[in-house]
Amino acid sequence: MENENRKYKIFMFDMGGVILKYNNAETIYRVQKPDENVKKVMEDMDIGKETVESVGNSLDESHSLKKFFTEVLTHRDITLSFGGLSEDPKFIKCLRVLKENGYKVALLTNNYFYDNTRSDSVIMNNLSYFDYVVESCRIGLRKPDEGYFQYALNLTQCKPDECVFVDDLKINCEGAENVGIKAIHLKDCDSETAIKEIELITKLCIL
Repeated sequence: MENENRKYKIFMFDMGGVILKYNNAETIYRVQKPDENVKKVMEDMDIGKETVESVGNSLDESHSLKKFFTEVLTHRDITLSFGGLSEDPKFIKCLRVLKENGYKVALLTNNYFYDNTRSDSVIMNNLSYFDYVVESCRIGLRKPDEGYFQYALNLTQCKPDECVFVDDLKINCEGAENVGIKAIHLKDCDSETAIKEIELITKLCIL
């Protein structure tokens, strides 16, 4: 099928929980169901208002998250933080096959700046897989807000109905759907099922 005749032109992927899989079940729970006392602070980090350094410094030594923030700031490597993350080989292969077949791929992530210089961000090491990268802390917008997805659409110069978005959080999928983007909700770390949905859409053999 010629590229210009395809319904979908770009596939957009979340980072933590999708392209990078969590190696710690507790981390998955904390990310998907954050404590209400922490939620607002994390949202401020997402939009660059706060940083790992500023939040870490504000916590008492006895706070349950003090060690967590210290670890992230010390390692400055996402694969060594958050209980350990690693590339999901199934999704990495999916990215490659999509690109080989003329699709664009984008990384859409809510992430943070490490320190108050706001130069380095918490992000995966190899971004060469992607044609586009959208980092919440750099644009001051976060998923699931409409403005975040509108920014991604403007960056990629794609219409909503030309995009497919994959995320492990239902609320983010709903945010994408609210602007007209087709969403695939990755459930229970089941990358194979999500990729099979992509196979159905593209008629490609990925796995």
